Amino acid sequence: MTPEVRKAARKAAKDEADKKHKRTIARLDGEPAPEPEFKATDDEDDVDTEAYEAAPIPPMGADEAYAAARRALLDVTIPKDRSAKAKAAEEAARLVQGFTWAPDDLGLPPFMPVRPLGKKKSVLYFMDPNDEFVELSATKLSQQGEIDNLFGSALGYLWSFYGKQSSNGELRIKYEDVRRHLIGACGRIVGGTGMFDPMRKVRGRGAWRTEKGVFVLHLGSRLWIGGEEHELGEYEGHVYARDVDLSPPAASETFSDELADLFFNAGELDTEDASKIPARWMLKAMRTWNWKRADLDPYLVLGYVVCVFMGAALKWRPAIYPIGDKASGKSSLLALIKSVLGDRLMDLADPSGPGIYQSLGLAAIGVWADEFEQEGESASDARAASVMRLARYASDGKNVVRGGADGVPTNYQARGTFGFTGINPPPMKPAELSRLAMPMLQKLTDAKAKAPELSEALGDELGRHLLRRIVDQWANWPDVLTAWRGVLLSHGHDSRAADTFGTLLAAAHLVLNDGVPLAKDIDPLAKHLPRATMAETQDDRANWEKCIDRLLQSQPDAWRQYKYRSVGEFLTAVLDERPKDEHDEMTPMVARDRLSTAGLGLSIPTTGALAGQLCLTIPSNHIEVAKLFERSLWSMGVGAVQGGWATALMFAPDDVAAHRKQRVDGRSVQCTLLALAKIIDVAGDGEAQTDVRQAA
Repeated sequence: MTPEVRKAARKAAKDEADKKHKRTIARLDGEPAPEPEFKATDDEDDVDTEAYEAAPIPPMGADEAYAAARRALLDVTIPKDRSAKAKAAEEAARLVQGFTWAPDDLGLPPFMPVRPLGKKKSVLYFMDPNDEFVELSATKLSQQGEIDNLFGSALGYLWSFYGKQSSNGELRIKYEDVRRHLIGACGRIVGGTGMFDPMRKVRGRGAWRTEKGVFVLHLGSRLWIGGEEHELGEYEGHVYARDVDLSPPAASETFSDELADLFFNAGELDTEDASKIPARWMLKAMRTWNWKRADLDPYLVLGYVVCVFMGAALKWRPAIYPIGDKASGKSSLLALIKSVLGDRLMDLADPSGPGIYQSLGLAAIGVWADEFEQEGESASDARAASVMRLARYASDGKNVVRGGADGVPTNYQARGTFGFTGINPPPMKPAELSRLAMPMLQKLTDAKAKAPELSEALGDELGRHLLRRIVDQWANWPDVLTAWRGVLLSHGHDSRAADTFGTLLAAAHLVLNDGVPLAKDIDPLAKHLPRATMAETQDDRANWEKCIDRLLQSQPDAWRQYKYRSVGEFLTAVLDERPKDEHDEMTPMVARDRLSTAGLGLSIPTTGALAGQLCLTIPSNHIEVAKLFERSLWSMGVGAVQGGWATALMFAPDDVAAHRKQRVDGRSVQCTLLALAKIIDVAGDGEAQTDVRQAA
């Protein structure tokens, strides 16, 4: 081919491409297509029929063209003729490339299937085409595989809006443009609404509440808001991302034949309100076990099941720890609870704190650790401590923060409702013990007693009816909870115990009864609620009291060969009016000298609320006193200004403690003075005592 012929061919090809481009633009803009140019001849057979037939292109607007391209490229069906689908996608891709798209407010192409949510430092957050929540670092977003995974089933969109046709006709995706546009969109969102915090914004499966108190159920692929079904997405500032599907509330109060037979055999169908039947059957089933507190513990366990259903909609999520020896029915109890809660309860064996909150993610469901006991091994006990600490955080939804790569911390929010079973519970701190109820299982004494068993389908149906009752009664929840908290406070419980037991009993009441509880509803359980008689709270003492207990139980190093082994024993002897072994054994001067070897002292204030009383003097910073508090919650760190005991004793009542400077080891230092008459109890009723004179 000569250069002239080659040049003419290129010009003809360019002219033909320009004509096609003009026709495409006209079609997209809805304008009449230009008439094709063809040579007129006297012979009709010489007419350019191909050009003539291509001329009448119906008008198509730009939005319509985009929509057509999106339908073709986002099609995830599998047609019988795979080539037809490929051709449709290729045609749509070339159609979109025939003009320049206008970016939206975030700088993105129209119909973007990936929704940017914002960013926080170098981490970007998105909702993918399936409404799943995705977080990617800027570094990962530069990888083609991460972008392909982000778009998922909508991968064809990239070929349409970010495809580039090479000289040989091959389409390639401009991944750098995709990355730049997504990062820019996240940056624009931050500039308008601030940084995106997934802990506050994103909600996984489980129950939630809006700022106005409306009950929200996230069922994995749909929402129930105020009893009505909604699509996933953003609602009142929160993003509900796709998650594992959960069973929805029952559609009506009609039971299946199998469930109706279960209720009939238990004698629970003779009630006017069918919505209460599932809860009443559950309560009756709970009474199958031999509880130590038979009138109280079944209500606590039923309340726990209801609390798991209510999830993060609760402001306080109490934990439960049924304890009992072997053959007391712990495993069968857990089996019943699991059958009713289904996927709303995550059953774990030998868990660790990090393992739990990483498994929970953004979900608000229940967590149960079976055979959760003290092992006597440092590693096992450390894991148990981490789990109990997480359960403590989960009670009111505290954030768990861990350092991450590139200086970006990883945040988790514990929202699970925890449950445990075991024989020997691991050591618990006061803050952990105050957040859980401990129903006590005894060995079964009735050989004919059999724990109720539910199939997976039957348990799921019963749970759905319980959930329906919760949804319908949610409006009464604040008043019901207030009533039960008031009962516990009137029986001497502090606000923490009122939150824990009040929430459990109020939850049980919500599904068993209508409206706010009356005296006749509360009285049967009220006798089991006094603080002094409940196993979970009878030994609950204030922090300053526990600090004094530790001091009185300690033995100073200088007293190893002395007959009085502890500080408390010595002070008891000081106050005791019995005859002493030596005439001057317990004179004030001798007692003061003895206590001074432990860094302590005796004094009698002349002013203040403790004037005229014999007091124990405790310096806020002393090396010997620090030894008495070693390896305790009130120890003194290296270089500290004062010991932890000094801060704890600041909260003691004014009739017990005073705070002033006293001379210790020749120096005037800040001290706490404790009235001995207040911290050393008198002999208890029936306590064995020795009459020294008769013994002699």
